[in-house]
Amino acid sequence: MSKATTYKSDPLAAVHETASDMFEAGVIDKQIMRHFDESCLTPMHPFSAKEIKALREHGQKKLYSNPPRA
Repeated sequence: MSKATTYKSDPLAAVHETASDMFEAGVIDKQIMRHFDESCLTPMHPFSAKEIKALREHGQKKLYSNPPRA
């Protein structure tokens, strides 16, 4: 499963992509890259095991309550 990267704004997306390229080239270190991540990326909500289970069950209920029409 791939993660979709979401940015706080379009200009910050450009800044982060440039910083990522600099990190891959060895121009900046991991600590500086983390700073760019915190500044440019939208924060992710950490889900607990109970929340994940509830989301999966809700999705299954939706899936099976609306079967595809033939």
